[in-house]
Amino acid sequence: MRPIQRFLVATAVLLFGGVGAPFLTLPSQHFSWQLFAQVYEADIAVVKTNDAPSAVRQGDFFSYTIVVTNNGPVDATNVIVEDTLPDAVGYISDTCGGTYLPALHSWTWQIAALAVGAQVSCDITVQVEAATSGPIVNTVSANGDQPDPTPGNNSSTSTVTAESLPIPALSPFGLMVFIASIAVLAVLMLRRRGPPL
Repeated sequence: MRPIQRFLVATAVLLFGGVGAPFLTLPSQHFSWQLFAQVYEADIAVVKTNDAPSAVRQGDFFSYTIVVTNNGPVDATNVIVEDTLPDAVGYISDTCGGTYLPALHSWTWQIAALAVGAQVSCDITVQVEAATSGPIVNTVSANGDQPDPTPGNNSSTSTVTAESLPIPALSPFGLMVFIASIAVLAVLMLRRRGPPL
């Protein structure tokens, strides 16, 4: 018997004095078991987005927004939201009192209870710390104590595009000014040294 089945059998014994246990364990009563189990399920869904521009560079700030919803059919308890931030970004702050561990780049948000139909959100502000280019991919997950009938929506991924700082190039006029500046500096240095002995 699976752990959740043992839990439900024990619950039935407490609530119904043993009346519920037999029908949970009889193979011919799978339909009744499924109906009974559904009473204890909570469909937790999480969605993660970001407000970054089309491309970010080293030193830029942006925010991730995490939205957690309980689609039921029962209230969810001890909902844990976990997020390992990408190496390219550094944690700055959040709006929900989450816990950040710098050594692991991990962020956790604990939601004690989430009623059926309830929705909560949190913003995480980060800064691009490394000079990088390409996608910065970040995935968040959310799970509660109750069995989840739709585990596919327990995680969500948000992608930000990063680009390296451009290397400045001298125009032909700028190159001429640069060469002239070097020549003037060389002449001044020679005059300061004076004529050779």
